[in-house]
Amino acid sequence: MIQIQLLLISFLSVFGFFPVNVCHPLQDQQHEKTSDTIKKAVTLVAPFKAFDTTITVQFVNTSGEINSKQRKNYEGFIEKQGQLTPAILHQIFQYYKKVYPDYKTGWSSGGQFSKEELEKYLPTPRTPEQLKAYIKPAFVRIQNKQTYQEGTLAILFTCTWDVENDLGVLIKNWKVAEVGLGELVVFD
Repeated sequence: MIQIQLLLISFLSVFGFFPVNVCHPLQDQQHEKTSDTIKKAVTLVAPFKAFDTTITVQFVNTSGEINSKQRKNYEGFIEKQGQLTPAILHQIFQYYKKVYPDYKTGWSSGGQFSKEELEKYLPTPRTPEQLKAYIKPAFVRIQNKQTYQEGTLAILFTCTWDVENDLGVLIKNWKVAEVGLGELVVFD
């Protein structure tokens, strides 16, 4: 009976009736639904010291063991995050300054927020350090493709000004390559 229920849930999940995010309690793997296929992801945790938190690291398209390139990216992220964080904050700040006018127009259009209330969620851009209080790292994503070089990963941040789309940072060769909406972390 349980097998039939699982089969039915799997079938319905593929067609979008149930979300697929299954994690077996004895394994550190998740299943992620992407378009018409289900991909496996191994997860670990890592400290993100600059934000005084611990985050999930997803190894996408991976089942069982992570490969040596993924391991190097994981270890490199832990080792280099102190040097990466100022560049990440700087690039997020540059991106935010560009999109701030559009967000301000959207947030202000309904007239629901006073300037003080608006500042709580959509701060006037002043410095990269100022924005740090408005973002929080959610997870790091590391691909499982031999074409990716060491130092390639993506970080998803939640942010107060766009709770629907979040904020994505793509790292290549241990440098910030791109900042944008959260969908940026789904790089293939």
